[in-house]
Amino acid sequence: MLSRARLFQALDRLCDHPLIWVTGPPGAGKTTLLASYLEHGAGAHLWYRIDRSDRDIGSFFHHLAAASGRRRAPPRFAPEYAAGLEVFSLNFFRALFVRRRGLLVLDNYQDLPTDAALHGLLAAIAEEIPAGRNIVVLSREPPSSAFARLRANRLLGLLGWEDLRLTEEETEAIVGLQEGRPPTEQRRAALHARAGGWVAGLILLLEQRGATEVGRMTDRGATTTQALFDYFAAEIVDRLDAPSRHLLMRTAWLPDVDAAAAKRLTGRSAHGLLHELNRRHFFVERLARRRSAYQYHPLFREFLLARAQQEFDADALRDLKRQAAAVLDAADRVEEATELLLEADEVEEAVRRIRLHGHTLIHQGRCATIERWLRRLPDELLSTDPALLQLFGLARLPYAPGEALGSLERAFAGHRAAGDRSGMLAACCAAVDAIQFEFADLNKLDPWIARFQELIDAGAPPALEPRVAYALFAALVAHQPDHPDIGRWERCVEEVTLRSPDPALSISAGYILAFYRMWTGRYTEAGLAVDNLRATAHVNAASPLIRLTAISTEAMYETLVGSPRRALPKVEEGVQLAHASGVHIWDHMLRGFGVAAALSLNERDRAAALLAHMQADLPRARPVDRAYYRFLDAWSELCRGDGGRTDADAAQ
Repeated sequence: MLSRARLFQALDRLCDHPLIWVTGPPGAGKTTLLASYLEHGAGAHLWYRIDRSDRDIGSFFHHLAAASGRRRAPPRFAPEYAAGLEVFSLNFFRALFVRRRGLLVLDNYQDLPTDAALHGLLAAIAEEIPAGRNIVVLSREPPSSAFARLRANRLLGLLGWEDLRLTEEETEAIVGLQEGRPPTEQRRAALHARAGGWVAGLILLLEQRGATEVGRMTDRGATTTQALFDYFAAEIVDRLDAPSRHLLMRTAWLPDVDAAAAKRLTGRSAHGLLHELNRRHFFVERLARRRSAYQYHPLFREFLLARAQQEFDADALRDLKRQAAAVLDAADRVEEATELLLEADEVEEAVRRIRLHGHTLIHQGRCATIERWLRRLPDELLSTDPALLQLFGLARLPYAPGEALGSLERAFAGHRAAGDRSGMLAACCAAVDAIQFEFADLNKLDPWIARFQELIDAGAPPALEPRVAYALFAALVAHQPDHPDIGRWERCVEEVTLRSPDPALSISAGYILAFYRMWTGRYTEAGLAVDNLRATAHVNAASPLIRLTAISTEAMYETLVGSPRRALPKVEEGVQLAHASGVHIWDHMLRGFGVAAALSLNERDRAAALLAHMQADLPRARPVDRAYYRFLDAWSELCRGDGGRTDADAAQ
């Protein structure tokens, strides 16, 4: 590996900038430069290769946390962070960089779609990176307009194509490494002129084994670096024997390849061939984290995939992609396997994996990935498969609960037609969540309550009992509080709060239990539920959402039992936690409890400040939140003696 001392020095100087952007055409030596820079003592680093899956910001955070290998992982992304994504990102990277001085390298950044959320987040993160840490972006494209402010504020350092171009001396050094002896001055000058400073071009010229009569590479009639690469690589690859060519084309469908994967995919070992190509620096890189595995340079991989499209017929290509997906599946690389199957139109196999792993991905906050996969399926399949409809509803629920409910309705109908009681109950639970999250028309709960009762009469599966008890009780509290069976479900939910191993379910059940008891005037029992909530929220690693739910419930309880001086510190604690974590689900209600407590203490200015924050959130608020704001605003104006405003608020 060539040590490019002048560029190492340039990178050292650029480390004064928190974000370093290395840009140049494919094959310019960006990845090799950074790898050699790190090898020569640049300090600790984490190398992450961007791919198409990172358009889902949840997938990006999931994979980056896994790649970090930290015993105490950064916070896990979940849908509740969507309204405070920038804050979550800052917290994530602070945790990632704690006790880790050095570089985070984001390779192949150009593969990220232009509308991906990561662009704007990365620009914000760069302004907060601690001293001694840097993010290095390797990209074929220069920084977009999202990074304009960073460049203006000298927070982004740029190493561009003119910097990356080989000097004549570097050309000489590469020739010496490749051929074991330095070139003559005349040959050095000729090779340098023909390659034009392009590293990939120089390697290809050297691989032509004495083909010295070619003109400048840019004079070959091709208009892109990929086309130039393909032109010359074809001459070299065609000199390999047919089994070696086929091995390269078949293994190119894998993101990286080791001996076992190649054996499974091709029936022969790839180690000798890949080792030799790597030794000759012919666009095959050995992975640092898995020394027995190799990765094709993007230019070479794109060439091999294009060649495979030419040499294999459609049936052979489909079979090859299916086999590659099986290799990835065996390595627990579900996302890459599913993408490959969808690309190959192997719908049945893709659907099997989506059904098997969909709920796990949603739990990991990767809802956008599930939604994208499902939208790629044929409409006639998605619209008639209840399991897929249910996954679609769950993926959309945090972002569009109304749309999610429609999908869950169809899922329930499909489960009913198939006689799947577990599926019907799971759809009922998710539907109640969607209706309550939207909180626009609680009349929609009535048919789901009826469905619950019909199904429960035959007994709920044990695995679903706690979830069913919570969902049905929540629906009854919201819309049928006088239901004759509500006491039965209250007792069931109390058991859930005490015994469920799932802290998220336990905290949700605890909130609805405390809420019900408060609003039915049973404050002593409500206080016991609040105490249990507090204990659950203080266990190790409780998420911000769990803690905020407990804090908000405490604030509501203290307000309703006439202890406003105890309520206000809870409101302040919750507001600060929401600001620090980026979880804003409780903001409106929490500030509302604060307004009520402040008005009870005749602290009108404090109430006015909290109301101002609530008013600013009204464009994004649910109907119930807007109504609550109008009620509190009317109360505030009544305290100030403005009866006219009070009438107007009541009307609204």
